[in-house]
Amino acid sequence: MMLLFGLWCTASLSGAGSGITSYFASFMFGAMLSISVLMVSTFGVPANADELNKLEAFKNLKKRYGWMADFMKATLVAVCSPMVAGYLCLAFLNQMIRRSGILPCSVKLDRSKGEHKLWVTRNAMAQIVEFKRWDHAKVYNWAIIMGAVYILVNVAAMKFTVLFLSWMKQQCVKMKIMEVTGIIAAVGMTLFLLPPVPGVPIYLTGGLMIPVVATGIGEPPEYNDDGTKRQDQFAGWDLMSAIVYTCFVSLIIKLCACTLQQKVIGEPLSHKVWIRQLVGVNSDTIRTMKLVLKQPGLNIAKVAILVGGPDWPTSVFCGIMRLPLHQILFGTLPVFLLIIPTCLSGTFLWMSLVMDPETRQPTYPWASTVSTIFLLGSGMVQTGSMVVAAFHLEQAVRTRGDELAEIPIDQEVLEADNRDKSRGLLYVKLTQWHRVPYFWKKMLHLGVFFQIVSCYITVMMTYSATYGLTNKPEDLPDGKWYNLLNMKGWASMLCFALSLVCWYLFRAWAFKQVDEYEKSGKPMPTEGDVQEEMIEAGLSISQIAPAPENDDGKERASEVPDHEGAKMEDVKRDEKGGADARIVEVKGVESGIDGGEGET
Repeated sequence: MMLLFGLWCTASLSGAGSGITSYFASFMFGAMLSISVLMVSTFGVPANADELNKLEAFKNLKKRYGWMADFMKATLVAVCSPMVAGYLCLAFLNQMIRRSGILPCSVKLDRSKGEHKLWVTRNAMAQIVEFKRWDHAKVYNWAIIMGAVYILVNVAAMKFTVLFLSWMKQQCVKMKIMEVTGIIAAVGMTLFLLPPVPGVPIYLTGGLMIPVVATGIGEPPEYNDDGTKRQDQFAGWDLMSAIVYTCFVSLIIKLCACTLQQKVIGEPLSHKVWIRQLVGVNSDTIRTMKLVLKQPGLNIAKVAILVGGPDWPTSVFCGIMRLPLHQILFGTLPVFLLIIPTCLSGTFLWMSLVMDPETRQPTYPWASTVSTIFLLGSGMVQTGSMVVAAFHLEQAVRTRGDELAEIPIDQEVLEADNRDKSRGLLYVKLTQWHRVPYFWKKMLHLGVFFQIVSCYITVMMTYSATYGLTNKPEDLPDGKWYNLLNMKGWASMLCFALSLVCWYLFRAWAFKQVDEYEKSGKPMPTEGDVQEEMIEAGLSISQIAPAPENDDGKERASEVPDHEGAKMEDVKRDEKGGADARIVEVKGVESGIDGGEGET
């Protein structure tokens, strides 16, 4: 959740320039690294999956968040695949040195356990075996979706939205104050109606444009034909009045956008079952959110949801739930805590760029520091409100169980969920990796490969020109808007498009198999059927359902066969549809999945 919050805040802060965004992203990476080090230092590094499963903390995490297992595996595939490839190369080199015996200090291989037959180290082979037990189709699908979301936020929302807003600022700087206010309101409302666009760049643009037009600060004067200075070039306001006016306009834009999102988008679609199902109206979290938002007046949880939540999804959800508009607007008013520092940041950012025409030195050298402080303050408000909202929702789920029980279950959504659950189980059954034909396996592999390349280009390389709200489109190479991305950037976009094509083709094939199965009249599979097939194929079943419990609430013994101590000769891969990882009981080589005495 911290990564998601950080990604959203990074997109929100992108309009100020690449420096703040890079610092914030680096901070989030450092925070996650610190958390990882803390967990390793607290719980240690388990030698194998069995030892990990014995940890009480891991059991609790698995029970509550086991449904996220495939998501975490997809994160590993999307983020760490190049590092894993390097690790396997080192494991191969390590094993070859051991087999050759050229270094007397290297660990001797135990020929009685068949270690001399392996091409990589024992631990690496155990990890390969575990990897082959994954539900590859589901993991790869998640990896592609994660990469797509990253590219959309990092490129579409961060780069091209800033380009458009900077162009609009350039066009408006010589207009009347009311004309500029109308344009800011129209463009802001339009952008607010787009799901991926956050509100902070809109407030930041207002802080950049309206005070400039109102005060004329930093703009060269214009003269009439007779050489006299134009008196009507700017409104002639003082800076404080311009900032107050900007904050007021931004608040009105936010409230009007909330009204449109709730009344024009959310409520008209509330009768659509698929919309209510997409929102998850029957989940405890959404029902708890409904309880919180329905409360009259203001409270910490309500304000945190309305202020810190993503602008479009939060307001549309309120419309789908048919919550009272006046209460939602009243609860949204504290958003001024986010608007004020953001508008101030935009104004001071512009002032930091004002140069003295004679000395060519900044007229307001302190403005850059003040702008950064206010921008970080807006990031703290947005991130903090999301964390507070998550805390209070989790607390309400535990403490307001009676009120949750009184909220009726949406029967139409429940029936749709049951139908989708049956189709989902069928999809899982038909897309088990040993069932997928070779061609479609490679199609999904290509999709993951292109998505990884696309994301790594944007992370590891300079894929775009340095551009912020204070720039003009003419500042781009050759003055062309498409030069915002260089060749590396457009190569990333090409890989992104190819990945989506591969993903779409695989999904189309898979759902065609599901439809044909349903038309055949065969019985729909149950969870037990799917689990049994996965067990027979030697695959992990953690992604199908959480571990079952006995009547006393304790976790029941795993239904997955225990392969510890089994004998196997090799891990054979049937590329034409057979099982990827079958553990064959033969004489000579003991199982090394536990990473201990055995071998793979």
